[in-house]
Amino acid sequence: MKKELITADYGSRNQVLRWREKKVFATYKMLEELRKRDPNAPKKPDYQEVVVPVKQKKLPIRRPTAPHASILYQRRKEKQMNELTKEDKAQEDYIINMVLQTFTKEKQDSTQSKL
Repeated sequence: MKKELITADYGSRNQVLRWREKKVFATYKMLEELRKRDPNAPKKPDYQEVVVPVKQKKLPIRRPTAPHASILYQRRKEKQMNELTKEDKAQEDYIINMVLQTFTKEKQDSTQSKL
């Protein structure tokens, strides 16, 4: 509106920019009425459609599907710990047998000493 008033010479740019809203509307109405009555009055400018730039959407953050190296290392270690070799099993059995034998000997000794 203010630009139209400035181009129609209703005042300088500084004057029109300082006007209050009521005065701008009143002056614009007067300009519209003048345009209807007088064919030589400054015509309304042809406003081109302003193309509003669309904000680009941020691409979603892609999370890696493969686990981190530290997780892979932990899994590998757990797997190694869970997989007992035949030697490990044999060693476990030997230790268990030894513990059971010593336990039973101690029990027998304690029962004989009480008698």
